[in-house]
Amino acid sequence: MNHNQEIGKKGEELALEFLLEKGFQFVSKNHRIEKAEIDIILRKDNTIHFVEVKTLSDFKHHDPHESVNRRKEKTMIQAGEEYLEREGLDLEIQFDVVGIVLAQPPQIQYFPAAFHGVDYL
Repeated sequence: MNHNQEIGKKGEELALEFLLEKGFQFVSKNHRIEKAEIDIILRKDNTIHFVEVKTLSDFKHHDPHESVNRRKEKTMIQAGEEYLEREGLDLEIQFDVVGIVLAQPPQIQYFPAAFHGVDYL
């Protein structure tokens, strides 16, 4: 595992812990659908949350959540819709982003409903 992968893995662990403390229920992690990967899938009430985690070791260049571009959003939306269809779930869907900077202590920013599938119709 290279350095960037280690940073990403640590960020995903922190994000999952953070969201579980907020009452989310764990569904899946690093879920692959076609060429896309959904970092974390959670459920809260009648909504399934597809979470993209972006982790940086510092703030030198930008905030981590700024790394989620329109192409990544479109990929996540397609993967999320396919996941619901494949699993036969009839739930609300939400796309969230968690930005993490591995400072001491780590800084976590949560962006619920960061983008919506209807933006691409």
